[in-house]
Amino acid sequence: MKTTKLFGMICATILAATSVPFYTVSAGVEQDKGVYDGYNWELWNQYGQGNATMELGPKGTYTCNWSGIHNVLFRSGRKFEDYPQWNTLESIQLDYEASVYRPNGNSYLCVYGWTKSPLVEYYIVENYGNWRPPGVSDEMKMLGTITVDGGTYEIYKGVHHGPSIEPGVEDFDQYWSVRVDGQLRSKGTIDIAKHFAEWEKHGMKMGGLYEVALNVEGWQSSGTATISKNDLNLEGGEPIIPEDEVQYTAPSGSGTSITDDFEGSGTLWKVRGDKAKYGFTEALAHGGKQSLYVTERSQSWHGLQAASDELKAGEKYNFSSYVTYKNKNYESVKYELGLQYKLDGDTKYDNLGSVSTSSEKWAELASEIEIPAGATDISLYVQSEYTEAPTAKDLLSFFLDDVKLIPLGAATTEPTTATTVQTTTTTVTTTTVTSVTEEIPQPSRRGDVNCDTYVDVSDAVLLARFLAEDSKAVITAVGKKNADCDGQDGITPSDVTAILSSIAKLITL
Repeated sequence: MKTTKLFGMICATILAATSVPFYTVSAGVEQDKGVYDGYNWELWNQYGQGNATMELGPKGTYTCNWSGIHNVLFRSGRKFEDYPQWNTLESIQLDYEASVYRPNGNSYLCVYGWTKSPLVEYYIVENYGNWRPPGVSDEMKMLGTITVDGGTYEIYKGVHHGPSIEPGVEDFDQYWSVRVDGQLRSKGTIDIAKHFAEWEKHGMKMGGLYEVALNVEGWQSSGTATISKNDLNLEGGEPIIPEDEVQYTAPSGSGTSITDDFEGSGTLWKVRGDKAKYGFTEALAHGGKQSLYVTERSQSWHGLQAASDELKAGEKYNFSSYVTYKNKNYESVKYELGLQYKLDGDTKYDNLGSVSTSSEKWAELASEIEIPAGATDISLYVQSEYTEAPTAKDLLSFFLDDVKLIPLGAATTEPTTATTVQTTTTTVTTTTVTSVTEEIPQPSRRGDVNCDTYVDVSDAVLLARFLAEDSKAVITAVGKKNADCDGQDGITPSDVTAILSSIAKLITL
């Protein structure tokens, strides 16, 4: 295959995009914030004084520098939209490391955040500069000591006056856990939930969580810090389903087909992912008493998969199923249906469709399936939306129920004999396929490779990745039809050029 210079440039761009680069921000103004590699970050520089820069890295890491400031906070972690109570979360733990922490003056290395109702600003201080926070006054009192993760912390409660996350509110409570002298550290594991529990024992009421972040703060000082590890484990929402409600071992026996309501003791659906677990549960079901459940996922593609001889190359099927999850800290999660097979010695992954749903709300994940001629080792899989850098949301346990696979043209989903299947298919295939085509039209637009109804650079990039045999570049059957837009048979690098040329003409106009 000949490749054009343009195609080579696009491939180079794709390779660069597969890794998360560092991204530098500075706060000449008072505040800058956003989301980077799945982490909420914020740089807050009070009054916009001095110099403050934050270089964002992958998985919540960052490097920060400050000088000439009044008060500056650099933080990276998680912000919540629906303000969950801390004790509804399965875990709030941080495994962190500051490979560099060199403050000149007043500074804190800490877990930082806010709650709402009541409004509270809180700190769990692991290390600090030349002044030990928070100080003791009539408005800030020490309430005792606690032992967490093998360390001793003094806890404080007081009223603070200053800016808050609520506009116009400048009087609010502060809660502190501060490591005692001699035990300061710049790496380790912090069980944040244990601090919250101990605070409440001392009458320090926690509200709904607004934020949990690893923070470097400076006050009228200068310094530099590098956060080289920031693994925040936040399993949200309702507790994981109890062990006695899920058969985590593989169900005994075996199913008879991909169609399955999971009311029996066996199934062809198996776990996808080397560490994930699955089994039947009565904790949640779409129909009947139980569903299939997959948990302990460490990648977004970990899920459920089924292979069967009934999936035949060159054939078409209708597939339907129902999916959901149980976690009220996330408003919605998207799930994908995929087709995996081998063709010409390569393993292919086709994204057939997706659906979004909310906690405990069953959503239908359905698609028409067309298996390529010559395909072997064919299977179907269900997973959450694919991402190379999954967050806790992407790894939530989920449920699958009421799966149906219907060969197009079959008169019944449960034929009694192989002869009946062949005869029925031969008799009604033409009529049934025509009906499906009329009811569910398959839109086609030249150049729309990703089938999002637009033709832009993302279509050219996806096609270039597909031609470069990137296994994660999935193009549907309709997308492949749209991609062939240069007037020649087959998909080639010239189709990439044709798409980019059409975009350039639109921009010129």
